[in-house]
Amino acid sequence: MTEEVNVVWSVIFNMGIQMLLIVFVFYILYLVGWKPFLKYLQERQNVVTTVIVEAEQQKEEATELFVVAQTKLQDINDKAEDMLHKAEKTAKMMIEQQQESLKVELERKRLAADKQIEYDKKRLQEEMQKQAVEMAAQVAAQFLESKASKEQTEQQIDTFIKKLGDE
Repeated sequence: MTEEVNVVWSVIFNMGIQMLLIVFVFYILYLVGWKPFLKYLQERQNVVTTVIVEAEQQKEEATELFVVAQTKLQDINDKAEDMLHKAEKTAKMMIEQQQESLKVELERKRLAADKQIEYDKKRLQEEMQKQAVEMAAQVAAQFLESKASKEQTEQQIDTFIKKLGDE
């Protein structure tokens, strides 16, 4: 029985040593493999967290820049619209000035034409009066030369009046 006890103790001893070796191997694996792996995972998690935080900051900055750009774009649109309104007003004002200038010029030319017409009328009237005087003088000369009767004189006056009316 002692041999059996020795065998049992020997098996227990071997199992104890094997368990110690297994624990020692696990401890070595933990130190060599698991701890660096956990450290790598922690570092990777830190990097990912940093990248996410930076991405959120960049997103916020981009949002702020977008708002600023939208504001500037609206300002530019407002200024462009204001400039367009000013240009339209200026164009209308220039058109009105040109129209007024044309009206003044047309009125000046109309007045000049009226004066020319009036002058031509007076000149023609004077010329007609001159011709009437010449014709009257001719009739009077004929009358004096012809020693005509009263009927002939009246006939010559009627002819003279007709000539005046025709001209």
